[in-house]
Amino acid sequence: MVKFVGKVKHAVDAKGRLMIPSKYRAIIGEQTLYVLPGEAGNLTVYTEESFDKLAERIDEKLENAVDLTAEDEADIRNWIASADYVNLDPQGRILIGQEHRTLAGLSKEAIISGALDHFEIWSPEKWEKVQGPETAERQERTRATMRKLRIRA
Repeated sequence: MVKFVGKVKHAVDAKGRLMIPSKYRAIIGEQTLYVLPGEAGNLTVYTEESFDKLAERIDEKLENAVDLTAEDEADIRNWIASADYVNLDPQGRILIGQEHRTLAGLSKEAIISGALDHFEIWSPEKWEKVQGPETAERQERTRATMRKLRIRA
């Protein structure tokens, strides 16, 4: 399983290209990436391998769902239709389409954050709003959450 970890801030150029961290590029290799809208106004980026696993989980949930409405199905179709394929260019950048840049509020900078089987792309403003500042109090809340989930580092 791929493991994307860490956080970096990189510039988004005028054409919408974003440099992917070298440690992520080592994991990605020659794979095509899938860019999808995230849950918090960010973008989620999956490798082919991790996207295949996500697609299997979605298919399984859809097969077992008993109370999906036509509106639910339309929402799922819309989310999948909003996905895009991207590949790393020779400089290690991906091109983020205008629709995705607008959705994520990306302009001149982006935060790239690891999320284990995928990574996320955030505008610095949305990141700060969702994550809050990195303070001692924040670190203690994180440790408390890890203890609650019984996750040990």
